[in-house]
Amino acid sequence: MFDELNLHLGCSSSGSTSAPPKGNFFLVTEADDADASFLIHHFLSWYLKSGCKVIFLGLAQSFSHYSAVSQKLGVNLPAAKTSGQLEFISGLQYCIPLVKGSVWQGEREDCVLQDCISSGSMNPLYNILRDSLAKETGAQSYSNVLVLIDDISILQSLGLDTRLISDFIQYCHALLVRGDEWQGCLVTLLHCDTGQDEDEEMLYLSNRLQHTCSCHLKVEGLSSGFCKDVHGQLTIVQKLDHDPAESRKLLQFKVTDKNVSFFAAGTSSAVL
Repeated sequence: MFDELNLHLGCSSSGSTSAPPKGNFFLVTEADDADASFLIHHFLSWYLKSGCKVIFLGLAQSFSHYSAVSQKLGVNLPAAKTSGQLEFISGLQYCIPLVKGSVWQGEREDCVLQDCISSGSMNPLYNILRDSLAKETGAQSYSNVLVLIDDISILQSLGLDTRLISDFIQYCHALLVRGDEWQGCLVTLLHCDTGQDEDEEMLYLSNRLQHTCSCHLKVEGLSSGFCKDVHGQLTIVQKLDHDPAESRKLLQFKVTDKNVSFFAAGTSSAVL
């Protein structure tokens, strides 16, 4: 995990890392010219290292990909999965039948996204997440739970209605953030097209989720173009408790194999 990022999120003080937050909805958005996957790996490693339960719906990559990156951050995903701390839901096994234009013959859950499209409801996928939350974990009890979704925009690419996707996230938010049974955290990544060909449906989804989330992490490329020493900029928009105002912070960053460096916009010698 990236301790410096936690400082900017207000989740730790200098020299001391606090436990991951509860009752938060972190929305991560990335532009066409940016890659926000480092934030997904940050939240995944942070919650696992802190001994929290993690439900991970991986729509963008395979388990082996996430495992290889997490290993660099000191997290053993196969071990966490074996112990029951991590429940990994392979979204790729749901996506492939739709890409092929057919449904696999096998387990019924293999065609859960086809069920969502045909029924006009996200309940089949929501039920899988809810059942994963309720699954017995032996004698181990967890004080916190994270539901992590990467990347929700893939569902729209597969033909699911944007409003269904939005409602699905709202239900997950209600279950985790405002529910009585679990008090956890929701993190989802959304890829947002920008420019003249911006998708109006995706813009609707982005706006609605920004309205709901407690913290928006917006990752974009540099307006000046590619730079090998500065990989992009991160805008952190946090909603203040009982206050309609927002806290907004703009940072630039550089990603390395095992860490991310942050600095105030314009202070790197590479962009001066």
